[in-house]
Amino acid sequence: MGKADLYTYRAEGLSLDTAAASLARALGTADGGAKQGVALTALLYSPQQCMFAVYSGEVWQGPNGPLDVAGVFEARVFSHSAELRWLKDPVDEAGHRCAIVSDRELGTLDHGQGWQASTQEVMRGPELRYLLWGEGTGKYASQGWSRLGTARVGVLHVPLAGVAEGARAALVAQEYLGEREHGNVVVIDERLVKLETYGGAA
Repeated sequence: MGKADLYTYRAEGLSLDTAAASLARALGTADGGAKQGVALTALLYSPQQCMFAVYSGEVWQGPNGPLDVAGVFEARVFSHSAELRWLKDPVDEAGHRCAIVSDRELGTLDHGQGWQASTQEVMRGPELRYLLWGEGTGKYASQGWSRLGTARVGVLHVPLAGVAEGARAALVAQEYLGEREHGNVVVIDERLVKLETYGGAA
């Protein structure tokens, strides 16, 4: 465990498209990438389902092509470097809330969109793994996507290539710790980092 600065950027009134584009461009600029930025993995919640997606080139992609995210009310959009958390206000668009958490400074975020930054010193904790339900079916909806399944729940498509039949997949999260009163160490935050096959990166 080593010390790190944890950066949090908050804004209100941004659509999911706008917030995701801001993060993708900021990360792309920081990495010397293209103007549209880097590809991001997303976990999207709508009244109908919880599903994975990929945000790339300002388009949301599912296993079968472009997705309409108009019905999404909550999202976690992430890469190795940062995570965007977005929550929809069902009454007023100005009430949409979002935050970006990263252990790197994202100075190229569009401050005209109202991003407010704060920083705290933390200790980098362990990586955690959250096992996804279902096992690999050995079937792939499209390139870069694997299909997990279980008899009781159904099918889950994940943007992770090569999950073999009977194999598992996991969400990986980075934990951050802080010291509190009397020397107690507590979890300050954690952010999603990537998907991987269970037991090792794909």
